[in-house]
Amino acid sequence: DDVLGVAALARPAKIPVISYSNDIGVAGQNVFLMGHLPHQSIDRVVRYARGQGMARFGAIVPKSVYGQRAGASLGLSVKDAGGTLVSIQEADATAAGYDAAAKKLAKSGKIDAVLIADSGRVAMATVPAIRKHGLKTAKILGTDLWNTDGSLSNSVPMRGAVFASVADGFYKQYAEKYRVRFGKAP
Repeated sequence: DDVLGVAALARPAKIPVISYSNDIGVAGQNVFLMGHLPHQSIDRVVRYARGQGMARFGAIVPKSVYGQRAGASLGLSVKDAGGTLVSIQEADATAAGYDAAAKKLAKSGKIDAVLIADSGRVAMATVPAIRKHGLKTAKILGTDLWNTDGSLSNSVPMRGAVFASVADGFYKQYAEKYRVRFGKAP
């Protein structure tokens, strides 16, 4: 919403706006995005899963604009990769919401891979519900939002899960250049 407000003020003055938003809906008319766009990481993780033989996909997404866009991106990526989208369930940001979404997802039929399009913290809270409701062998997939949670690697339920993000080496290069230039961590 802030990007749209700023753009409305900047456009008449012919001033370009560079936003770190991940909302592709605000781009255009002199607004440029530098944020990570969900469709990029979703498409990459779907293509990886298809390459591993997974064909039937499901998802749990937040009840938000981000969730709606992630769901739409998943649908396009699965179709383009030759897979089948079985179900997308929206979840409230509560334990009961994740559990209800996982239960509905499990009742949708056979699913090879489940995308959790939310933070790593949410994924760690959701995977036990997915397993409890019967999707015991479904591969867990994530977006680049997971990359901000360092505790993922120590989470037993998350073992074997995959997500697409910027490689750590590239981020470290950026962080070092930033520190040299600005004297603090990005």
